[in-house]
Amino acid sequence: MSAGIGKSGDHAGKTINVGVFLRRKAYINAMVDMVRTVSEAKCSYLMKFDITGTASDATAIGISYGETETFLGPSTPIGKKVAISVIDTLKLLLDDGEGNPTIT
Repeated sequence: MSAGIGKSGDHAGKTINVGVFLRRKAYINAMVDMVRTVSEAKCSYLMKFDITGTASDATAIGISYGETETFLGPSTPIGKKVAISVIDTLKLLLDDGEGNPTIT
């Protein structure tokens, strides 16, 4: 994940890009679930700063081998782990440690 000025180069602005890589296969609807899960997690954290992201934000889902997932929404074990990871990473990248954003 990259977020904020200086994290991906000065030209990045306030874009937040998220990549999720799974060691399993997934049906297309499961990948759509994962994009939604990432978006919801990202927005749930950013709302405390009265921001939701930008039109240039991107989410990429990479799949591989293993079991085929039918669903990857936030109520699934994988979706829940990814949502928590997105929020934790945003806190690390964007929070000054006192609950204030490092970008506005």
